[in-house]
Amino acid sequence: MGTSGKRPRSEDYAAPRWVRIAGAVALIVTVLITIVMVTGLGGSHGPGRHFPRAGVAEPSPR
Repeated sequence: MGTSGKRPRSEDYAAPRWVRIAGAVALIVTVLITIVMVTGLGGSHGPGRHFPRAGVAEPSPR
């Protein structure tokens, strides 16, 4: 009755543009973070960065 026998076009099921852009941005950010972590370009981060080193003497309380 309302069917013409044609298959739907692939464009009818495509994701909206904003979804594709958001996915591309998320992928790029993930790749950049991975590169920084693997190469060590980000420097030394972590909880040990906020504590004094073992060889540094703390000032004595008065």
